[in-house]
Amino acid sequence: FEGDPQRYRGPGEVDRLRATRDCLTKFRESVTAAKLLEGGDLDAIDAEVMDAIEAAVQAARAAPRPTADDVLADVYIAY
Repeated sequence: FEGDPQRYRGPGEVDRLRATRDCLTKFRESVTAAKLLEGGDLDAIDAEVMDAIEAAVQAARAAPRPTADDVLADVYIAY
């Protein structure tokens, strides 16, 4: 949960877990160790994903702002 301040965790614990248990890092390590993919292949996939994200961000920024009617459409409560 992103709103959780995680005060119950020790200093540096989250950084350590991200460095050692990140699922994407573990995937990269396992598929390259098994020789299923090469690092360059994964780098190309990463670049393609980043391009798709950037295109989506640019499209969202270029889109017209929603009207009040658009914002309230399909909200299942009336005030």
